[in-house]
Amino acid sequence: MSQEQKSQEQKTLDDMEDGSNRRRPPGRRSRLRRLSDWLTRHLERGTIPAVPLMILLAACIGALAAGGAALFTILIDFFTDTTLRPVLSLTGQHPGWWIALCGVPAAGLLAVSWFTRRFAPEAEGHGVPEVITAVARKDGVIRPRVAIVKILASGLCIGTGGSIGREGPIVQIGSSLGSVA
Repeated sequence: MSQEQKSQEQKTLDDMEDGSNRRRPPGRRSRLRRLSDWLTRHLERGTIPAVPLMILLAACIGALAAGGAALFTILIDFFTDTTLRPVLSLTGQHPGWWIALCGVPAAGLLAVSWFTRRFAPEAEGHGVPEVITAVARKDGVIRPRVAIVKILASGLCIGTGGSIGREGPIVQIGSSLGSVA
């Protein structure tokens, strides 16, 4: 390789590190540009092929379900910090607080029972069987209200010491959000 070719190659490498003078060979477009052109072409026609549409919808529903699960976890921590932990910290000071500690989950269950029966009766239960029932008997339709009620009610139940798991409510929350789409 001659000295002139080496200096030209070094100049090209230096330019690429700066981000300046970066050139693509003729006829090559970036992936983002190709995707943008493809999407524009199909949106102008009013048709998007089924597989990319399903992938896009699945990604959006997955992101919404992840947001619902994160909100659910934050609510559990909030309810635990405001109901259970203060009473638990007082149990060491006086033995009478142990009775109050037993009453916190009972009060939480009463509040959850009233809340779910009042606003969304289909949010009662574990979550997964309700989703299966909705898919089998109601064409997969779950009211959006169920997601909100399930987040609040299950967060309160777990946060006050109730013995339910997180997985079932998260399934029902995600399914409710997916049903809206």
